[in-house]
Amino acid sequence: MKMEKRNLEQRCAIKFCVNLNENATETYKKLKRAYGEHAVSRTQVFRWHEAFLDGHESAEDEPHSGRPCSVIVYRPSGYTIMRQGKGSHFCS
Repeated sequence: MKMEKRNLEQRCAIKFCVNLNENATETYKKLKRAYGEHAVSRTQVFRWHEAFLDGHESAEDEPHSGRPCSVIVYRPSGYTIMRQGKGSHFCS
């Protein structure tokens, strides 16, 4: 199964567990039992779990431009990583 489809499937499962008032830890355990090594990371489960609790409806990824949300800038004092939020000229 393609990774994108598997991730979407698992996000739907996370949303289902949220609707059943299950916590993120229990949701992660169930995904690990169902998908084994192909389960999404614990971090991703917790992020999506929180998003659904906060009212996020769609299990689809949000569209993005593909541009990086951070850039490496050279300055005489050395390199600096600048991270920008959505809407900036670095990240849309």
